[in-house]
Amino acid sequence: MTMVYVLAALLVLAAAFFAIRFIPNPVRVIPHRPEPAGGMLTWKVDFRLLFRARRNGYIVQHVRVLKRSTTCADAAFANTTDERTEFWEAWPVQAGTVIPWDRLGPVPAARDFDDAFVIRIQATDLAFGQGRVRLEVRATVRFYAGVALPPTFVANNPNTQAGQALSDATAPPFWRPGGTRHDLTAEWDNCAGEPHWAIDEHPKFEE
Repeated sequence: MTMVYVLAALLVLAAAFFAIRFIPNPVRVIPHRPEPAGGMLTWKVDFRLLFRARRNGYIVQHVRVLKRSTTCADAAFANTTDERTEFWEAWPVQAGTVIPWDRLGPVPAARDFDDAFVIRIQATDLAFGQGRVRLEVRATVRFYAGVALPPTFVANNPNTQAGQALSDATAPPFWRPGGTRHDLTAEWDNCAGEPHWAIDEHPKFEE
């Protein structure tokens, strides 16, 4: 009977080891300070793996954006025009490292961040040029080792808002829900003259 218990324990340990190898590596999101300016808001972040990658892979982020526009009289956003966007974006990571590959090397990259939520408000899109806009950006990010991206993941994809990052409007086949939160809620209005921003981000920037 003891031998049966020993074999069962070994099987459990083997299964756990096998599972751990294929659990996506957690990703830490390190925020910069949000940068509002007139009708534009930029929030930059860096991505860092908690453990060195065993194999080449990708940091993948799922982004959902809800943009709600309304009039100055609708402070509660009760009667809005809504626009929804959803996409996935990816950054390659080399084995043995914890950062996206384009940030490696002795020479600093041209940009000082890994990802950025860039929001532009056009007053011309609002009735009579005035109103309120609320943006809810909900993102989760994970690292997947030993995977290949579909060829539909391309830079400057016209079907996404990812800019130069590899992206697609469809999830890669290896994607699994969950991951590190990377969220931004921002409200903008120009109802009192000068544009005004109210920003709530997660994780919070710390000096």
